[in-house]
Amino acid sequence: MNKFLLRTVVWVSVFMVFVFGYLLYLNKVNRAIESSTKLMLLPEKIPLRAVGDRFFVYILLNSQFNDTVAVDTVVKFDKDVLEALDVVPLGSFPTFPESGRVIDNEKGLAFLSAVNYDEEKRRFASPYRNIGLFGRISFQVKKSEPTKIEFLYDQNKTNLTNIIEVESGKNSILGPNQLPGAVVE
Repeated sequence: MNKFLLRTVVWVSVFMVFVFGYLLYLNKVNRAIESSTKLMLLPEKIPLRAVGDRFFVYILLNSQFNDTVAVDTVVKFDKDVLEALDVVPLGSFPTFPESGRVIDNEKGLAFLSAVNYDEEKRRFASPYRNIGLFGRISFQVKKSEPTKIEFLYDQNKTNLTNIIEVESGKNSILGPNQLPGAVVE
């Protein structure tokens, strides 16, 4: 009986060490994913709609681990399938310049920019460090067919989607995996 109990305790201990190690690994992977600043389009999957229907796509900013001072978004959509009706800031930053809210339906682009400058106080506000809705784009369906809505991004171009960090003053987006788009299907 003592050998059986000893074996059971050893196997349970080995199993618990394995489970604990695996959970630590998963936690490390999840924290690495969460710690990267990113922009997302929500919902990620949009049901196919009839011609003339309208729907919203929200821009979510996840900057909970990095102090962010400015954001530029350039959202691309198929101009033959969708028409952008408006782009609305949702208050993550104190200043959304009017010139940074543009729709170009001829090219299939919607722009939304913001900076943490408080115009009333005439000084920079505290950097943004949070998860929150950055903006909303309204679309109307021109053709009822599957399509993609995505961020335009090139690490070497500052006139496309970027998130500027306080410390480095550089774009904190390092690749397209930090910019999940939406699919209409």
